[in-house]
Amino acid sequence: MALAVSVAAALVVMQQNDSRAAVSAVTLGTAGSFAVLAATGVTNADTAVTTVHGDIGSDPTGSYTPGALGVTQTGGTVHLADAVAEKAQEDLTVAYGVAAGQSPSTEVPTELGSTTKLPGVYDSADGTFGITGPLVLDAGGDPTAQFVFQTSTTLTTASASSVLLINGAQACNVFWQVGSSAELGTGSTFVGTIMANISITVTTGTTIQGRVLARTGAVTLDDNTITRPACAPVDTTVDTTVDTTVDTTVDTTDDTTDDTSTSAAPAGSGSTGTSGRPGSGQVSRVPVGSVDAGDGSADMARLQRQAP
Repeated sequence: MALAVSVAAALVVMQQNDSRAAVSAVTLGTAGSFAVLAATGVTNADTAVTTVHGDIGSDPTGSYTPGALGVTQTGGTVHLADAVAEKAQEDLTVAYGVAAGQSPSTEVPTELGSTTKLPGVYDSADGTFGITGPLVLDAGGDPTAQFVFQTSTTLTTASASSVLLINGAQACNVFWQVGSSAELGTGSTFVGTIMANISITVTTGTTIQGRVLARTGAVTLDDNTITRPACAPVDTTVDTTVDTTVDTTVDTTDDTTDDTSTSAAPAGSGSTGTSGRPGSGQVSRVPVGSVDAGDGSADMARLQRQAP
């Protein structure tokens, strides 16, 4: 039983790792500078004040209706049926295809609300996605982790629904490939870049940390705040600090004590020594005169000295 549980746990980890490895970044090209991009026009409701951080564009139809109260735009410009908008639409088409072609994908139920998703590619079981309540995207501490959601038809979020990012997840790495159209509910909070094949409707009070990019249809706004996401820099600094401190302290104490040494004997003790000083055991004065060799030569010498 324990072995079976261990194997099952290992398989889950391997599947998660495979899913993460399979996800490649979706590159938007020039479409990345746009917070709002349409094909047949962008319209903001007359009674709405919308704020857009990023470019606004439409191509091939250069139609833009900001409404009576207007659209406050920061960090971007408006491009209508010009070369910039045209190129952005071309790049959007490429990015849409890349997102749609991501595999392998994990098939999940239509309802994404009240669930937590790890990095990976997710495909709707019945071809549509809905969000009621919070959807949590957990990057597991990896700020480069990618989330790709694929639906062959629609994306619909309920009023007051939300998409939340945790553990390093970034809005710049979340992509929604929608086969037809998307509609975001009143007062909802949404995260990620929507790439809809047809149109996108953003209803009253919705806040988006991402982009609304429509390939062949229109984008409709109503008192919204849309902020084009930018990835925070990833810290790739490697700590190369090396502790080069070396303990160079050397014990210079020289224990020269000779356990076999003998203390000097008192002078005249007659003990044997090596210093040559008085009392060391050696003769301290050189003898004067003849030395008795024991063979009678000394007596003969004395007699000769005494003779007249």
